[in-house]
Amino acid sequence: MQLVLHELQLALQELQLTVHELQLALHELQLALHELQLVLHELQLALHELQLVLHELQLALHELQLALHELQLVLHELQLALHELQLALHELQLALHELQLALHELQLALHELQLD
Repeated sequence: MQLVLHELQLALQELQLTVHELQLALHELQLALHELQLVLHELQLALHELQLVLHELQLALHELQLALHELQLVLHELQLALHELQLALHELQLALHELQLALHELQLALHELQLD
């Protein structure tokens, strides 16, 4: 009878060791899960930071596009001003040519008066 009780005690101790080993394994799994959750959280933070950087880049690109558009408008205005200047110079050339013709006509008239 004592032998049976001893064997039952040994079996109970083995069962307690097995339960303890299972508890340790479960604890290790919980720690690993916690570490995985921390890694996932760090990845989420890194992704969020990347999204912020991409948003900043999009804003900078938009600002650059606006600046380029403003530059195109300024260049267009400059082209218009240059065209107006070319027209004014052409009108001045025409006026000078008309003045030369009038002076030439005056010289001819004076020459005719001298001949008379």
